Amino acid sequence: MCGIAGYLSYSKNYETAVITAMSNALEHRGPDDHGVKVFNESDFQLALGHH
Repeated sequence: MCGIAGYLSYSKNYETAVITAMSNALEHRGPDDHGVKVFNESDFQLALGHH
């Protein structure tokens, strides 16, 4: 079963290493697939990861 992690930043100060580490912590949930996606909007950034 897939696990999902994410965070929302209004300061537009996200680090790819943070969301990648959060996603990798879910590795035990299943070997099917993994990935990270960052949505850059005009007033916020949303980072989502799954594993």
